[in-house]
Amino acid sequence: MGCTYEEALERLYSLARALPPRQYLRGMKKLLNGLGNPQEDFESIIVTGTNGKGSVTAMTASALRREGLKTGRYVSPHIDDFRERICINEKMIPKNRVAELYETIWRKTRAGEPVTFFEFITSMMFQFFSEEEVDCAVLEVGLGGRLDATNLARSKLGAITGIGLEHTDVLGRTLSAIAKEKAGIARKGGALVTAEEKKEPLGVIGAVCRDKRARLFGVGKDITFKRIACTSERNEYAIRGLNGTYLISLSMLGAHQGRNAAVAAGLAGLMGAGEEAIERGIGEAKLPCRLEVVSRNPVTVMDCAHNPQAAKELSRSLGLFDYEKLVLVVGMMKDKDQAGFLEELAPKADYLVLNEPDYGRAMPLGGLFEIGRGSCDKVIGVKDVRTSIEMAKSLAGGNDLICIAGSIYMLSEARGHKSGVTQ
Repeated sequence: MGCTYEEALERLYSLARALPPRQYLRGMKKLLNGLGNPQEDFESIIVTGTNGKGSVTAMTASALRREGLKTGRYVSPHIDDFRERICINEKMIPKNRVAELYETIWRKTRAGEPVTFFEFITSMMFQFFSEEEVDCAVLEVGLGGRLDATNLARSKLGAITGIGLEHTDVLGRTLSAIAKEKAGIARKGGALVTAEEKKEPLGVIGAVCRDKRARLFGVGKDITFKRIACTSERNEYAIRGLNGTYLISLSMLGAHQGRNAAVAAGLAGLMGAGEEAIERGIGEAKLPCRLEVVSRNPVTVMDCAHNPQAAKELSRSLGLFDYEKLVLVVGMMKDKDQAGFLEELAPKADYLVLNEPDYGRAMPLGGLFEIGRGSCDKVIGVKDVRTSIEMAKSLAGGNDLICIAGSIYMLSEARGHKSGVTQ
């Protein structure tokens, strides 16, 4: 008798505890070969970048679905439900298929080389999309690009949203080194869309594309966007893509989403999507915790910003809201740049409420508190995440704004999902 969905999840999460993420594809290649290489059965678009890759993945997949293609979408990590990671035409993978696919992959790994949690579920995704005969899939890279498990997909098209200093212990300590790793998704004779504009990393991306004779399209050069309206309730852009001009009203808020929409429009256009599909599909796309308004009394937003670059964009986007006081709730992982993150956001806050997610990689509250004291006059530490949210609510009046950010893992816990979120 096979395992249940709940049993499959527990076994999957045990993999994360047993073997950390890695930049190493030999075990993944062996596993996929044992499955008959399901990743070869459909065309994929691979999306990487320091920030925004989840939004671009969702927007592009939505546009291709509107074009009439049976479209797979793969994102990570999840926030509310493990099945968010693997979707076809916006519908999450059924629970029984998670259990069945776990059994299929597990049987192939028993006598082989151990694989990581991310490698295991990426294999599940490839197998599911193959069995369901998708026309194409849009895949968010887990880490880096060149040596990420998603990069084994059959693909001629990819995107790099932008380059920032993150995961420097794995990807390199300079923008050039990180750009080279992310540009590893480019294919010979293929095409790449990027929103990166900084000279140093853009030069590296260009060099990789020239070496592979891949076409490179840049936002700001080949694809442009113009803001029509950007408020706390409306986010509209005119985008001149590769095949036409689109007027897109986004479901996801924040000024930074215009740039992400431009990348998605470029990708969808290269896949042959028409004007209506691009406008409707990109406009309809949604993912949780992308400047998501979860309450209106007081206004409360959740955002998955977790590094200084994303914090800077979030700080700018908070200006879209009318409020008297800002109550900022932050919990972070210990391998992130806490000081850089708080320097971008905390000076705007009237109150900074810090917490410690119930997760092995969480930044201890004491250490985060010491860092936070240098960025805000009123700092409060509440270890339990849900209790810290209640504290924020007690500090905020009806005309104030509560912003919860810093870690996807903390956001998931804040939404009532204490177990299960991982890589």
